[in-house]
Amino acid sequence: MLSFVTKHRPWVTAACCLTFLLAGLVTYWNQPGADLSSSYVGCRLVATGNTAVLYSHDPEDFADIGDAPIWKRLALAGQYSGYLHPYVQTPLWAYSLQPLCDHTQFPVFNRVFLVLILAALIAAIWVTARAWLPMRDRSWLIAVVLLGLWFAQPFQYAMYLMQTHALFFALMVISLVLAERGRPRSAGLLLALASAVKVTPAMLLLYWLLRRRWQAAASMIICSAVLLLLTVVLAGPHLTAAYFADLHRVSRVLLVSQNNQSFAAWCMGRFFPADEVFDLNIYPLPGAVRLGSLALMLLTIASGAMLDVRSSGTRAGEAKAAAPLGAMMALVAVTLFAPIAWTHYSIVLVAPVMVLMGELRSRFKWATLLGTLGTVALNYQPIATDIIAMDVGDYSLVRAQFYAGALCLATLGWAAVVRRRGVRVDAQETALHSGRIASVRGSEAD
Repeated sequence: MLSFVTKHRPWVTAACCLTFLLAGLVTYWNQPGADLSSSYVGCRLVATGNTAVLYSHDPEDFADIGDAPIWKRLALAGQYSGYLHPYVQTPLWAYSLQPLCDHTQFPVFNRVFLVLILAALIAAIWVTARAWLPMRDRSWLIAVVLLGLWFAQPFQYAMYLMQTHALFFALMVISLVLAERGRPRSAGLLLALASAVKVTPAMLLLYWLLRRRWQAAASMIICSAVLLLLTVVLAGPHLTAAYFADLHRVSRVLLVSQNNQSFAAWCMGRFFPADEVFDLNIYPLPGAVRLGSLALMLLTIASGAMLDVRSSGTRAGEAKAAAPLGAMMALVAVTLFAPIAWTHYSIVLVAPVMVLMGELRSRFKWATLLGTLGTVALNYQPIATDIIAMDVGDYSLVRAQFYAGALCLATLGWAAVVRRRGVRVDAQETALHSGRIASVRGSEAD
């Protein structure tokens, strides 16, 4: 029985992934997809030439588009009558969706993305397991991760809103793997694609530069420049400038609602009334907090890169390179220290948790195990708040996903330090053993 569980069986992995996909389709087939509506209507605005109101937003409520009748008219024409959220992505995203939004009503558009989001999560989990986990543990671990993800608050919230963050999470993970596997051009292209819609993935460029992944970094910079040029050509300089102005605005917004899991929200939330966690009111983000968040992000990414440089090696008995714990730290940092880190962004914790599970054979494994279990537990009720119902239970921890991210960072750092110590001890033991063999052979020769 034990051999059946521990042996890698591809058909078990395939069955688990297919079950997850089918269950997701059945469960979330008729979800309203409120967050996805902004991409759909934004695409329709571009298609009809109404780009002047693409970045319409309410000055007080972050979740409202303000007074833009054309938004509501296009939404109703596309069979969407729910709540409309503002468009905050790059213009290129709206232009790239035209082949789909021009030929579908919103319900079909929504279901296409349902398939893509589920497939992206499966791909991210499978790639992480294949690249950085021992072969014999892969099947059961993928099954456990998919089951755990299904009941986690970030996943349920993402599917309720039909959030596309999973797509860019998958691109980030795959780009990190490709850079480690000697395919830098493809890695740079994928990271540039993710950064062309969401800005924060671009911060992983610093990790590559510090790891001296020059080709991957150069590929990312060149591809990003091409995509920016394409944006200007398609959208025009005025709409491109409007996007950067909106990006500047969002980077200076403080939201202390319970679904913002960022360091900035955690730091400033204590200065507001308790009931503010149920609203999405816009406040100015203090410059010190904004710069402090950026400094912490850069410092964490740099620390992760340095830890990976110093603790690189291979697992005992395997030719596969050890998982880059510092890269996982960077992945969490670009989420946690952004001004806004919605609860569903915490699906990125899946990859670091999987990598930490692969570290449980190392020295001092109990500390790593406790940190990993704590990270996981903070994403479930009753510890996590019910974000969908906007309910804070008696035993709930407001911004539990922030604490999960912080604990994950600490655990990753600890595991990297332990690994570095282990690599150094193994090197010393190997040198000592080699010296003894040489001494014995020298004695025999005498």
